[in-house]
Amino acid sequence: MTETNKMGPGLAVLTGLVAIALGILLLAMPKASLTTVIWLFGLMVIAYGLLRALAGLMGRMESRSAGVAGGLLAVIAGVLIIAWPGLTALTLLYIIAGWAVVMGVVDVLGGFVGEKSGGARLWSVIAGVVSVAFGIALFVWPATGALAILWLIGIYLIVSGVLTMIVGVFAPASQLAGRHGTSGARPV
Repeated sequence: MTETNKMGPGLAVLTGLVAIALGILLLAMPKASLTTVIWLFGLMVIAYGLLRALAGLMGRMESRSAGVAGGLLAVIAGVLIIAWPGLTALTLLYIIAGWAVVMGVVDVLGGFVGEKSGGARLWSVIAGVVSVAFGIALFVWPATGALAILWLIGIYLIVSGVLTMIVGVFAPASQLAGRHGTSGARPV
């Protein structure tokens, strides 16, 4: 939020409105929003691959062949991402689920190792169990889990957008008050 203070009220309001609009779109149309994000990511990977291959061909990389080969692989990956957006989303969901399970196990084990108070041990185990349960739920119900994650992102965008606008509008006034005394009045 400190960067919001520096952007000024107009840009903060615009940024907040865009975040709110994206959040609402994500809540209203999660599947279409996810597909759009996957398509944009795929197009970005293709563009990166083309630029990398071109840089390799032009000799602007240490290894021409590595530049061209890496670029072509990126283009192929981008095409696959666009061709199978559902598989891309499912793969990402399974990575998140796996990460949640592994980190949960680490937290549970961490609750029994080292010098910790009873409360710290308990909270570490609770956090680990919640994380493992979350990961397992994503594996068992991937569609519901993906929808829940998209809803959380949408809610986050809306809340973040509102807070960005509030900070952007009210922070300049409070900074002005701080420079000119507590009343906020400018000296004449």
